[in-house]
Amino acid sequence: MSGLLEFIVVTLIIGVAIFLLSTLFKEKGILIPIVTSLLSIILIVCGFIEGGFGGMGMGYIGTSALIASIIDLFILIFIMAKKMAKE
Repeated sequence: MSGLLEFIVVTLIIGVAIFLLSTLFKEKGILIPIVTSLLSIILIVCGFIEGGFGGMGMGYIGTSALIASIIDLFILIFIMAKKMAKE
């Protein structure tokens, strides 16, 4: 159970960092989760290529970053839709 808890904590930390960076860049903020998603997919593929425990670690971080960036992307889209609805 501790492995799952560590994964959730790492995902939350990466997600908060992506969200804070996205809010700093208000106009281009939606690009940060998209770029992070692409980089995490590349990291996952590199993890499969490397193999072994090093590749497993790369896949672990890549999967965590991918999940966090997808969640942040949905949150940012929801926030932007609410702002446009007010205007």
